[in-house]
Amino acid sequence: MNKRQMFGQHVLHDSSIQDIILNVSDVNDKKIVYEIGTGLGELTQKFCSRSLHVFSCELDKDLYYKAEKKLSYLKNLTLIQGDGFFQKIKYNILTSNLPYSESSRFIRWLSTQKFEKAVVTLQREFANKLMAQPGTKSYKAISALAQYLFKIEEIIDVHPNSFNPPPKVYSKVMIIKPKFVDKKISPDLLKYLRLIFSFRGKKVSTAIRHIIDQNKAIINKSNPLILNKRVEKLYPEDFVKLFYEDGKQFEK
Repeated sequence: MNKRQMFGQHVLHDSSIQDIILNVSDVNDKKIVYEIGTGLGELTQKFCSRSLHVFSCELDKDLYYKAEKKLSYLKNLTLIQGDGFFQKIKYNILTSNLPYSESSRFIRWLSTQKFEKAVVTLQREFANKLMAQPGTKSYKAISALAQYLFKIEEIIDVHPNSFNPPPKVYSKVMIIKPKFVDKKISPDLLKYLRLIFSFRGKKVSTAIRHIIDQNKAIINKSNPLILNKRVEKLYPEDFVKLFYEDGKQFEK
């Protein structure tokens, strides 16, 4: 097993899929792109050809140095070696092909970001989870979070052979756009969302008693229709109505 396989890294080498990602991003010479996962820099070059500037971050030091050597001629590119979730960058368009193990962390991180559009490649199973409907087996806390905050669109399935090394599963290219402008979900609301989904199969009224006891959460008990639902049948909007802090679910 090579290092990329060990860390779940699969570099997208299919130029036709790269072109689809580039085209649906709607990038132009006034847009700044943030790419998490430079890989070998093939998609990076394409974004540089259309954008004002590209910031591209790569965690793997070997890949970073290869990209640095290969892409040194690009004047509108800033390469960064490190964890893409910890960089302070202002950008319009986000693109990423993350290791599948980072998918949930990515969505939680994205909930804290200000951006116009994200075009990301995700494991198909995880992408389907983001789109799952309340009451289904695939509907999780991450589904509720993503659907409340984002408009999510499926673009195309991606065959494992489009990557090197090939993963064992199919992927999907997804477009994610924020529903709210200049707002981020509060850390407390995010915490309570994850916590309440640990009580799947229980009524909401039962689950929140545990949450209040453990976390002193502020609960809106005025809606019996929500309180009598099973946790896994909560719509994203139900959750936000249920938890609040001084009437505020967001922070600017």
